[in-house]
Amino acid sequence: MSDDKEQELEALQSIFMDDLLVRAAPSHYEIRIYPVPDGGEEVNLVGVVLEVRLTVLYPETAPELQLRPIKGISNKDSLDLLARVRAEAERSRGSPMIFTLTSVCKEWLDGRNEAQVEVARPASDLSLTESLHLQGDGTPVTPENYALWWAAFLKEKEPLTPIQNLEKLTGKVLFAAKQTPGLVPTAPPDPTATESAQAVDWSLFSEDDEALVAEDEIEDDLNEEDSEQVDFLELHGEL
Repeated sequence: MSDDKEQELEALQSIFMDDLLVRAAPSHYEIRIYPVPDGGEEVNLVGVVLEVRLTVLYPETAPELQLRPIKGISNKDSLDLLARVRAEAERSRGSPMIFTLTSVCKEWLDGRNEAQVEVARPASDLSLTESLHLQGDGTPVTPENYALWWAAFLKEKEPLTPIQNLEKLTGKVLFAAKQTPGLVPTAPPDPTATESAQAVDWSLFSEDDEALVAEDEIEDDLNEEDSEQVDFLELHGEL
């Protein structure tokens, strides 16, 4: 029986190396357990020590187990984990089980470590969408913060050439713009407006299209004030 305990201890020492401290071989030792072995403090934000005392009849009976938090774990959480480990020990009676018990600890620590990593992430690592989400549902949208968001959004997109003079557009161009994907806003949409201007990617049109455009020039120029309120579909319908 003692030989089996010694063999199990040797196997554990080859796995945990410096993280295993022998108190009284082969029946009393402590194992430091982290989510990422040899990962360092930056990676391992939580950790525990599992203290093991093998009984005379081990593994037919469960070992005596104690658990101490190293970092990132409250006493309440460590008691919860200890209950899980002891329950696993009862299920594993009859065969060597200490590595299995350390695996229970590691799996539990993995989940806590991921939660700690998310909390510890600097704000600069957050994506634009995540940053806006962290503002909370109750944050009002103002022209100022909306313009800041829109400027950041446009940096991720390929810019298109804006329409310079809406008054100069012909019916054919407006129809093509209506039917062709690729029209995107080139300025922040006004949250208070019901309609907004759009942009046309002129590279989509050939020289022949431009010649046809010249034949259909609008006779009546829209004044500047009206052009800001008329959308493409309504303008096209009047031609």
